[in-house]
Amino acid sequence: MMKKIILSILCLSFFIIPNTEIRANILKQEEIINVYFFWGQGCPHCSKEKPFLAKMQEKYPTIVLHDYEVWTNKENRDLMVEFGKKLKATVNGVPFTVIGEKYIVGWMDEKNTGAQIEDAIKCSLNKKCRDIGEEIM
Repeated sequence: MMKKIILSILCLSFFIIPNTEIRANILKQEEIINVYFFWGQGCPHCSKEKPFLAKMQEKYPTIVLHDYEVWTNKENRDLMVEFGKKLKATVNGVPFTVIGEKYIVGWMDEKNTGAQIEDAIKCSLNKKCRDIGEEIM
């Protein structure tokens, strides 16, 4: 019973506290799913993926979204390249989304790319996949 109360308080805190780092610290006790989202300012595909990721955060409250704009920020672009190297992935465009050990390049729609993203989230939840981002950061 006490665990359910604590979990409820943590979930409520998640919506009240907007800072990603603070939310991550609050959720350390739970199964955090880090989603690394690399995008470009003005990219139409990226702008379509963003609302989908927000839906995923609502559906899976332990998601912590780390987003990095790469077209105007060299440090973020270098970080994206580092993720690509670690994953042995060819990063030739954005959006580039990394969840656990899985990555998705591009965005088509919720039915296709969205399903791939949600599958990666479920994999991280069920198998407790290795978080590549934690190894890089």
